[in-house]
Amino acid sequence: MKKYIAIILSILLLVVLAACANNSDQGTKEQSDAKKAHVVKKKKVSNDPDGNDPTLTRVGETYKTNDSTTTLKRIYDVKQSVDVKPIKLTIGSIKFLAFTHLDTDMQESYGLHSDHFNGLQLSYEVQNTSKDTVNMYPPIDKVILSTGQQISMENNDYLDASTDDTFYGQAKQKGYCGFILPDDVNINEVKWIKIVTSDTWSNDEDGTELSEPQVTKVQF
Repeated sequence: MKKYIAIILSILLLVVLAACANNSDQGTKEQSDAKKAHVVKKKKVSNDPDGNDPTLTRVGETYKTNDSTTTLKRIYDVKQSVDVKPIKLTIGSIKFLAFTHLDTDMQESYGLHSDHFNGLQLSYEVQNTSKDTVNMYPPIDKVILSTGQQISMENNDYLDASTDDTFYGQAKQKGYCGFILPDDVNINEVKWIKIVTSDTWSNDEDGTELSEPQVTKVQF
């Protein structure tokens, strides 16, 4: 009799162990699935409603808004200065950007007839090296591309993030400007750009010109 009881207990023990093993496997699988569900892949997407896209630092990165998608195509850290006495204008970075999926409102605001365009964005810093108040606007007035196109800031600025036009003594300010490039510009073929500044003038009734516009060339 004891022999039969021992056999029955052994069978019951095996059944219990098997059930525990199945539950353990199921629990491990559920934990693994839960971890997978919480894994968020890093997307190269940033969102900047002002369009300054300071987070776009690597080629191929994009940012998206409700009205457009922007992709960084080329980027250069320049740190090149030009003297427009007494203003020192320092170019920070230069970016070539592709804008796509523009909604109709944005197309109209930019005067475009398509849902895409290429842009040239420059960051810069204006520093008044004198003690007097000086006027300068816009700091960057035109760009000339190695492919031959000359583009004026007027009517071609998609950022509207420029600096003030009056700079007090020893003051400095950072800004951005963005040029809408003509359709015939292949941004991959641009080897250099020439940056044309505005002139500077005194902040008085006479508005005396202090310096003529200056040109600086940035080679890529």
